Formats: sequence, C-alpha cells, structure tokens
Amino acid sequence: VRYMDDIVWWCDSRATARVTRDAVIDWALRERRLEIKPTAQIGRSERGVSLLGFRVLPYHMRLSLRRRRRYAAARSRWPRPSPK
Repeated sequence: VRYMDDIVWWCDSRATARVTRDAVIDWALRERRLEIKPTAQIGRSERGVSLLGFRVLPYHMRLSLRRRRRYAAARSRWPRPSPK
C-alpha cells in the first residue's frame, strides 16, 4: 500500500521483510536518489500499523490517538445548539 511518501507491505516472514526493505532502500537511493528514513520499522500485522491518521488493524481501523485529540479539540469549538 502506498500513499504519497508512506509505504506499507506485508511479507511471510521477518527475514523476508528485512531483505525486501534493504532492496527497496538500495533501489530508491540508486534509481531515484531518495533516502528512506532510518526509522523504517518491521512489525507484526496483529499489532496494527499507523497510516494516514488511522490505526489499521487486521479486522478494523481506528482513528489514531493524535487524530482523536485533534477531532475532540475541533469539536469543542463547534457552536452549540441553543436550548428550545
């Protein structure tokens, strides 16, 4: 999955993920002169991944904590309906 400068992919094993990550880092530098952030992570799908303001988990998605806080702050500034 790719969106703008974020990319996520899945592999069958951690070893395969490392080999693939290293190949992508090498290709991006050699072919596109792009550097991948050294904070690139390899994780397990069941723990989910943060992407585009969401926490993507195997069977559902949630707003990230940061996005929830921003939404709550924005909502507190909304005009309140007048009592009838």
